[in-house]
Amino acid sequence: DDSGALTGFEVDVRRMKMNKRLLISIIIVTCVTVGLLTSDKAKASKDIYDRNEYIINTPYQYPIVPETEEWKNLGSLTAMINATHIDYDILKNMSTPALVETVVSYPLFVNVCAYDTLEKGVNEVSKYFYGIEELCNRENARSCLLNFINSRCPNLLELKTDEEIKTALYDYEKAYNDSRNREIFFIINAVTLIEYLDYSNKNTNNTRYSADYVYTPMGYPVSAIYGYTIWDHATPTYAQQLNNQYHSSYPNAVELASINGAYNCHSYAWHQQSTSNNYWINYPEMTTYLTDGSYSSSNPAVGRRIIYRKSDGEVTHSGIISAISDTTYITSKWGYCGLYYHKINECPYYSNNINISYWKLN
Repeated sequence: DDSGALTGFEVDVRRMKMNKRLLISIIIVTCVTVGLLTSDKAKASKDIYDRNEYIINTPYQYPIVPETEEWKNLGSLTAMINATHIDYDILKNMSTPALVETVVSYPLFVNVCAYDTLEKGVNEVSKYFYGIEELCNRENARSCLLNFINSRCPNLLELKTDEEIKTALYDYEKAYNDSRNREIFFIINAVTLIEYLDYSNKNTNNTRYSADYVYTPMGYPVSAIYGYTIWDHATPTYAQQLNNQYHSSYPNAVELASINGAYNCHSYAWHQQSTSNNYWINYPEMTTYLTDGSYSSSNPAVGRRIIYRKSDGEVTHSGIISAISDTTYITSKWGYCGLYYHKINECPYYSNNINISYWKLN
């Protein structure tokens, strides 16, 4: 990081309200209900914060990062997690500015946005990267995140018109495409964390879509959402940058179809394998396909469905087996982003506590 020390950025209450509105208009219009994570780690970090005894003032330098040959050769999410692991004792002793840079530059931060809600994504990634939880429990997290954004993108938070915002974002994207500087990803990650903090315990209504049903091969109804657009998840600019991060973090995965907010992994695997699919199916509704007699548990084979299930039984991802050679290859939709062809263990949803099962049509 060659940005230098942060200087001269103070946020009063009025400025914070304006910044929040601008951040939301720039990046994300999806509103989710989230709660700040609590744990023994939070209490520990609160004690250190109160005593002002941080002893680490520089961000962590990850030994392996995306868009390098070393990263590409890791070959699985588990290997990526191990290669970027930071001991909690290091994280809790970082100053908040150093922790902000450590978190937003985390090579697997993009996985936060792979799930149906931001809250769920934060919870899942925090299970193997403690930095997000530690940062979110710091009292000065939001102001330090705003400092970070302002230091990288001067005046971005002060833009007032859609045209100004559009022009600025275009310039930042072009700078990334020209230089391959990953800073644009870090800025997006910082904004995502601000959204996570700002939407704690808030709800809004969105009427662009409607509740509907699809049906299993046996004719049983499955609750679904019809008519999602990308605007129900994020702005198109944000979605494209997120998809770019997937390309960077999972270089061996092949994008088969572009960003589409209308359908997700469960809908693609169980309802319709088409980019014109307009139904989004959440867990646990998708489990009707597993319990109504339409499918039965099986061995892996091309064309069969696959599910990634946590130890508590929750299904986090679905896909279809596309090839079996030295390993198993899956085609699956990654949230509202692209449709990918990837190795079974090289995607945002695979980890050591995930159980894999395979299902055949009866």
